[in-house]
Amino acid sequence: MNTQLTAQTAIELHRRLSHAIQKREDRLTLDPGEYLVSRQLLPERFSHVTNNDHGLRRFLFDVEQAQDFVFDGQGARIVCVGEVCPLRIGNSRNITVKNLVIDWWRPFFSQGITLDSGEGWIEFSMPESYPLRVDHGRLIAHDHHRWQTDFLWNLLPFDPIKKEVQGTTENWGLSRWHKATALGEGRFRLEADFGNLPAPGAPIVLMHGNRVAPGVWIENSEDVRLENVTLHHSGAMGFVAQLSRHITLDRCHVTPSADRYFSTWVDATHFTDCQGHLALIDCELRGQFDDASNIHQSYSLVRSKKDKHTLLCQAIHPQRYGTFATRAGDGAMLRLRRTQEMFQFNRARAVTALNEEFAEICFEEPVRDCDEEVILSLHNPENSSVVVRGCRLGANRGRGLLLNMESPILVENNHFHVSGRAIECMPDANYWWEGAPVQEMTIRNNVFENCNFGPTGEDLIYLCPEYPDGSDPREGALRSGLGGTTEEVIAARPPAMKNITIEDNTFIQHTTHVLTADSIDGLVFRNNRRLASGDYVFKNTGEPITIGESVVNATIEPTT
Repeated sequence: MNTQLTAQTAIELHRRLSHAIQKREDRLTLDPGEYLVSRQLLPERFSHVTNNDHGLRRFLFDVEQAQDFVFDGQGARIVCVGEVCPLRIGNSRNITVKNLVIDWWRPFFSQGITLDSGEGWIEFSMPESYPLRVDHGRLIAHDHHRWQTDFLWNLLPFDPIKKEVQGTTENWGLSRWHKATALGEGRFRLEADFGNLPAPGAPIVLMHGNRVAPGVWIENSEDVRLENVTLHHSGAMGFVAQLSRHITLDRCHVTPSADRYFSTWVDATHFTDCQGHLALIDCELRGQFDDASNIHQSYSLVRSKKDKHTLLCQAIHPQRYGTFATRAGDGAMLRLRRTQEMFQFNRARAVTALNEEFAEICFEEPVRDCDEEVILSLHNPENSSVVVRGCRLGANRGRGLLLNMESPILVENNHFHVSGRAIECMPDANYWWEGAPVQEMTIRNNVFENCNFGPTGEDLIYLCPEYPDGSDPREGALRSGLGGTTEEVIAARPPAMKNITIEDNTFIQHTTHVLTADSIDGLVFRNNRRLASGDYVFKNTGEPITIGESVVNATIEPTT
């Protein structure tokens, strides 16, 4: 490969789009074909991409301050080399992107075959398409050009027939310590504290690097439509959006290319603090390292009250820095952190970022005094909604849909075959700080087929808030303030979520558990059918339905 050629191709494509936007043209059309691109000559901007690693990013296509613009790839295939971010849409309105395929020449993972293994070690072979080398005992992934990393996060065995993750434990200890040895002819030995040791002959995938190269990033934009856009890989989230309104993904695909087992490095799609109508229609989200879609508002922690109108707020999780939940003119929900119950509605008059972590928010109305911790989230207008319809979600490492929005949510006519939980609503004021509590959701006419085959949870549908009670099992959780609450206080919490209906779904299972629910006012579970599956080893995971003490006004019918 000629690196100079890929760099020149990239800057030419970048300039074509920038020129079209500057000239206020309404369309850019690519010629069909394959474009091999690298980052060397691309301009860069510092970017706070929600739930990704922050820093300087180089964007191939940068749609900035555009309006009424169509970008038609006509089936063109963009193949990236290294840490290229293919597409950004920022501060723009009424943008359509369609008929585009995005992939990477050398992905941010390596896919090989286990040769032999034993207690604390594995030997494997790796084809030339996934270059590796060893430096002072660290395994280095590279692409024969400028990209390389010694971060090794995980090693996942795969089922060679199903082409999906095999086993329910993982090898996160590789990120803390491993010792690599090159054995020659594409063979390597890796020593580590393995939790899941693959057998000889098993395919494996090694996860390298960090969340550095999202596929399509949308920020501060409105009326964005993506049609028939395929992401075979990205070195971070696939489609990720923040602080935007009215976004539709129509017939978009996140799928592995060729003989690869994996697609995106983490979530296939991710939406943070977006308003208006959000829709995933007839999409395929498969093979990603983490979740199919995470659609959430976010919590900030109120640190102090500057005056009767102004609060000092903090973004707690580092991968949420620089993306404050509220902008001037937005409504905000103030909640008690201990219970996530509503404390006050107010509207932001001005938001002043002090740095990437702290912001002062001045509200239109005086803020009520409170003698306990308060959290803040964006309030979605009444005309907001979330729709996930006709999608296929499967063969990934993580979960299906993570839904933590106050807007009405409809999940219908989808097919789930995911490694862990299919649907999770867990407004979290404890670790990732992803809220807010669902207030109206319908889950209907979906097929849940053989979920929970991997390492990310045995509950099929999980509807429970995460409170700051000191019980987070993940060690080193980013908690602040409350260290622990008594069982009496926990039991007395009012329901945080409301009006959830689960009806007319089909559960095809090799496990026994369907639903875990707590802290809900108004739960309906009816007309659902559960079928036994013989495609996986049967696991008794307990009674089909677990309902907590903080569920009120519930109608629960047994599955037929």
